[in-house]
Amino acid sequence: MERSSLSTHRHSELVIALVYPLGTDRELVIRALRNHLAKFDYATRVVRVSEQFERLNELQKGLKDSPEYNRIATRMEAGNKARELAKRADFATLAAISAVSKTRSSGGDPEPFLRTVLLIDSLKRPEEVAMLRRIYGAGFFLLGVFASEATRRRYLTDDKNIPAVDAATLMDRDLDEIDAYGQRTTSTFHLADVFVSLDNLCAESDYKSEIWRFLDLVFNHPYHTPTRDENAMFLAYAASFRSGDLSRQVGAAVTSASGDVIAVGCNDVPRYGGGLYWPGQDDQRDWRRGHDSNHMRREQIISEVLSALEVPNDQRDDFRTRLAEASPLKDITEYGRAVHAEMEALLAAGRTGCSPLGGTLYTTTFPCHNCARHIVAAGVRRVVYVEPYPKSKAGELHADSISLTDQGESHREDRLSFEPFVGVGPRRYVDLFSIGLGGGRHKRRKSGPDILQWSPSGESEVRIPMLPTSYLDRERFAADEIAETLGLLGEPSSAPIDEESEHS
Repeated sequence: MERSSLSTHRHSELVIALVYPLGTDRELVIRALRNHLAKFDYATRVVRVSEQFERLNELQKGLKDSPEYNRIATRMEAGNKARELAKRADFATLAAISAVSKTRSSGGDPEPFLRTVLLIDSLKRPEEVAMLRRIYGAGFFLLGVFASEATRRRYLTDDKNIPAVDAATLMDRDLDEIDAYGQRTTSTFHLADVFVSLDNLCAESDYKSEIWRFLDLVFNHPYHTPTRDENAMFLAYAASFRSGDLSRQVGAAVTSASGDVIAVGCNDVPRYGGGLYWPGQDDQRDWRRGHDSNHMRREQIISEVLSALEVPNDQRDDFRTRLAEASPLKDITEYGRAVHAEMEALLAAGRTGCSPLGGTLYTTTFPCHNCARHIVAAGVRRVVYVEPYPKSKAGELHADSISLTDQGESHREDRLSFEPFVGVGPRRYVDLFSIGLGGGRHKRRKSGPDILQWSPSGESEVRIPMLPTSYLDRERFAADEIAETLGLLGEPSSAPIDEESEHS
């Protein structure tokens, strides 16, 4: 291993994890990643998370290898059981990383796998994503692989010979299980740093070119710039950060028919005169008032229902919980004071005299059915979203006006198209596209008057190297280097900081 210092490793290790719904042909993605990484002279080490369940004696007896439905179902059950026994939602990935750690040394200190990508297949819980980001920092990327419901069902029935009814059962379980330690692919997928699609949502791109472009950016390609979708979605996310809503932050951006961004919006309380409240003395948002009006009204409705049904007092707590969590009452939104992000973006366009007719609305979360009808009425041609919203009845209520590509519906000229986002996500937008503001190495596009040539090769450097040291190590390296430099200058070494100096 080369001597560690403040100089970053030119060919540092990377970690890429996959997240995808059940029925996605992930081998296509793994092959595309492996082949393109080889152009950079990088090896790929695939880490199968599911293998961790197969090694536990407690769970081995329940595993079945055939037919395919049983093979998948028993491993899903084993994963749930393992997480439950460990009382850790991130148990499987934690075990996989532990196994990797044990291969890093042979009696000595652990060493990084230079020129290597650890490819983790796959994540099913948000807690796994959080844990990997804590461990690997900027050297970790989460790759979300989209495939429509129709594509996944066809793969399971045609390629895996699973009966259609059983395939549907497995797909539903995978997305959002009731089990407290079950799979949560739906709530994990939107956390990705980059999104690719196995369905050709755009004639100009396919999953291979999307993967290749992502890897080129990781290896500091100087000329890839954001697409219109990436730019607008980044602005939608930026708008969401303004929201002070008590439940969650949602952002939206609207572009004109020609693709220019004309308005942004977030979910928050409107103020007199137009727009939303900003911080200040006149701020009257919910956090100032100290309560969520929608939540309060829902609780009032539940109390009124229990009284009308004359539910005994000793049973009310149980009935209250069931009504709040397992009935349509949990989906009530109309008593909230906040304007939804999509509606505020459309209103902002109207306030400035810019028409959204024929344009695109970008939103961080799939629009609710209340917003959907306004989006349809505004004449928007296309909606692009990241996070799904299972409560939305948009497709069901407006099937005459909306086509849902995530369910395999083809684009129609007489329908508003709802499409999942494809491209570099907002989380790593600055890191991968900025010349100098992101983390890691600066991009260089020219040397003097000459344009620099770039192509994938063993000389390409990772944009944001993952250092195999802690900040304490790097402080020590800095101390060693300054001592060496001062020695060459004939100066004494630097003195430690006086703990009282800041108060003097």
